[in-house]
Amino acid sequence: PATAIITSANVGDVDLGTTDALDSTVFGGGTITVSIGSADASEQLTIDASSLPTGVTQSGGTNGANLVITLDNDTTVAEVNAILDAIRYSTNSDTFTGGERTITTTLSDGNNVQPDGGTGTVNAGGPAPLSKMLTSKITVVEKN
Repeated sequence: PATAIITSANVGDVDLGTTDALDSTVFGGGTITVSIGSADASEQLTIDASSLPTGVTQSGGTNGANLVITLDNDTTVAEVNAILDAIRYSTNSDTFTGGERTITTTLSDGNNVQPDGGTGTVNAGGPAPLSKMLTSKITVVEKN
């Protein structure tokens, strides 16, 4: 069965509380990238696409590849937390060797971009997207 790699996510962004033009409930655009250290082709990173908010997309995650989730400009903080909690790890191999796997999740805020309620966007500033990396370890047990 697939295993959750993050539980009870609680994302915060200081810009949301310190920049008047930003809505404190909207995380905004950005990406979530999940990777497995020394992954092999049987390892899968998944999220149920039907659980993603409108405008949020996913790519990769199969056969050892990174899972990339692209957030849109009106993705809320609560939605980011739910997305992180929904990411799963699994293997589809009958001959998989168990052991510890290092999984890295990187959340990038996409340069603090949010919709302004009209046709443009509001930017809190910053020359480049800011990222936070979380590393977790999962022990995979062989089953015969």
